Amino acid sequence: AAHAQRKYTIYSVNVDEIGQPNSMQYWQTIPYATQTYDHCVASHATKLFVVGGMYPGLIYSGRANIAIYDFATQQWLAGLPLMNQPRQEPSCVVNTVDNALYVSGGFDWNPLDSIEKVSLTNIASQAWAYIAGKFTVGVYGHVMIYHAADNTILVIGGWDHSIARAEIQRIDCETGAVAVIGTLEYAVARPAFVYIPHLHRIYLFGGKVADLTGIDRMQIVRALVPTQEPTDAPTPSPSANPTRNPTIAPTLGPSSSPTLKPTPAPTI
Repeated sequence: AAHAQRKYTIYSVNVDEIGQPNSMQYWQTIPYATQTYDHCVASHATKLFVVGGMYPGLIYSGRANIAIYDFATQQWLAGLPLMNQPRQEPSCVVNTVDNALYVSGGFDWNPLDSIEKVSLTNIASQAWAYIAGKFTVGVYGHVMIYHAADNTILVIGGWDHSIARAEIQRIDCETGAVAVIGTLEYAVARPAFVYIPHLHRIYLFGGKVADLTGIDRMQIVRALVPTQEPTDAPTPSPSANPTRNPTIAPTLGPSSSPTLKPTPAPTI
């Protein structure tokens, strides 16, 4: 009864219309057949995937369900098969190279613990499996980002049922291996975040650091390791500067002179 008046809907709006007079009239509500919370969502092409979560009013009842909404037809479709385990508060992404849905972490009530395994399914074949690697510890409330440039997934922070975590882990989608590649300055769970692909940066805003305690910081995570980072300056072509002294710092662009000459000392 306590949940009877809740609305279980998807809200959508044209962002170009936000802030315009009477902009609220542009909001749409799309009924969702099953009441749920603590789920995650991922999108690919015209599909939205609603993954896992909890049944309102029913504790000890994590969900293994996957619902699919088609933006093109504005209809709910038949969902994917149930995951290989229920997951409350998981994270999920779609690997657009392999057309696969990855679901990681979350909380399972049987056994009572956070989850360190990662599941994936090929969206076409709809067969669930675990990847080869596992997280260092089970987490939920973590960040999960697919990075298409090197076909990897970053998993950041989270809650391990006791404390916030600071690990930054990388999933190799080719091999299924999982490795810790760094740590956050501040351990955090459930932050708001945004991924800026062309900058290869993930921005984390706030989040939970302990029971009843949040964080007043924004943390920035590089999606590429430093040796992979694109430089801010373009690399000169070989023909633009055929003679180069290795002791001279490279210029930011093609040199107007093909030969670099030392600058004479100034006359005092």
